[in-house]
Amino acid sequence: LVGGVASVHFEYHSTPMITSMSPSMGSNSGGTSIDIRGYNFINSGDLSCLFGSEVIDARWISSTHVRCISPPSSEDKVEVSLSLNGVDYFESTSKFQYLTASSLDSMSPNHGPFSGGYMVSLFGTNFLFSSTLVCRFGFTDVSARFVSSTEVQCMVPKLHV
Repeated sequence: LVGGVASVHFEYHSTPMITSMSPSMGSNSGGTSIDIRGYNFINSGDLSCLFGSEVIDARWISSTHVRCISPPSSEDKVEVSLSLNGVDYFESTSKFQYLTASSLDSMSPNHGPFSGGYMVSLFGTNFLFSSTLVCRFGFTDVSARFVSSTEVQCMVPKLHV
């Protein structure tokens, strides 16, 4: 107390600015790791992301990088904002799009020789076209070809034993 009055400390910071968010889409069941880039981010115990109306703790990586995990949502698209103090939120220029989770039901053929080099078709639901679509065989990723929302094709890689 100073002269009978409590002394408190207020700290000024530059206004944060969000320049990008990646990825900009993920499963409606949540759990997508979102990298938010920009500047003037501070390491604060009140650092948080706002997905629509849902507040989520954020992880400070650097003054230009923060990471948030998307919460579950029934919304199609939501605004994403960042707060350094848990009160004032600064919006991203893009929205986060929630997608219905895809499911994998079957594959044909489901076996073949070690040499690889043959095409397999994967069947399921809610597949989306993406330039980064891949199939994973063990620890090997190969490019995938989007056929439809229910089919994706991949070339089976050679098995190294």
